[in-house]
Amino acid sequence: MTQISPAIAAIVLEEGDRFALLAGGEERTGTVAGRTDTGCLRFTDDATGRTVLADLSHWDAVRLDSTRLARRPDIRPHWLRDEIAADPGLLGLGALRHAPLSPRGIHSLILDDPATGIRYAVDVQHGSCDEDQLARSSAAAHAEQLRSPHTTVVPVVVAERIPAQVRARVELGIEARATAVGRGISLELVPVPKDCPEPFAGLIGAA
Repeated sequence: MTQISPAIAAIVLEEGDRFALLAGGEERTGTVAGRTDTGCLRFTDDATGRTVLADLSHWDAVRLDSTRLARRPDIRPHWLRDEIAADPGLLGLGALRHAPLSPRGIHSLILDDPATGIRYAVDVQHGSCDEDQLARSSAAAHAEQLRSPHTTVVPVVVAERIPAQVRARVELGIEARATAVGRGISLELVPVPKDCPEPFAGLIGAA
């Protein structure tokens, strides 16, 4: 993790970011879940598993997770797509293979499951899933369905974070969780549910 000031953290922290709040001997770790109109940070607290609010100005420093692929200068923009292309089994959807004669884009892969006959139109990007990725995923699946009308085509979105507000519009979503290992990155791909309600615990602060 990289240590930054609360003022900078208030600008750069995004939904899905892992971080730690520091003040004196106190430390709170969690994952950003959103912001409020008053500027407080909403996050899922590691210690309790509950969603709480934090006013960053009450803390001395913030440690920001440096494993986010979109923020690492040593990671190529399409590293995640290339990793999945090299080993489609990482998706956890079976023994997938590249679909024959299917187009490949800088974000997308078309993969076949020989066991079920299902075809997956996979759109991959670093960072959080957004409107652009949803549009690309839908367009790729539609184009593949037109190209292969007798095949079931399922759109798949792979991103580091799939925010709650877009999950209901994602047919199949997979979050890419990166962990720093020495000088490299360990990658875990985890399916996410469409709905993920979180309990709310209140406001926390170090002062």
